[in-house]
Amino acid sequence: MTVHAVVRQRAVDLDGFSVTGKVIAIEVKRPSTRNNLTEEQRAYLEQVKRAGGLAGVATCYEEAAAIVEGRG
Repeated sequence: MTVHAVVRQRAVDLDGFSVTGKVIAIEVKRPSTRNNLTEEQRAYLEQVKRAGGLAGVATCYEEAAAIVEGRG
């Protein structure tokens, strides 16, 4: 079994685990700055998605809920 570890300073605003063990990573932005991610944020969100986690950018509660529910 291969384990990859990432040492990072807080890459996104919200991160944690679902009750099923999936990593959840959400970057919260204003609608006008939705696409203004740092390279570190973009890379971390993609890494979480590639590993089967739930990740994305949210500008409101509905978008954050969609990410957590696997719809975003």
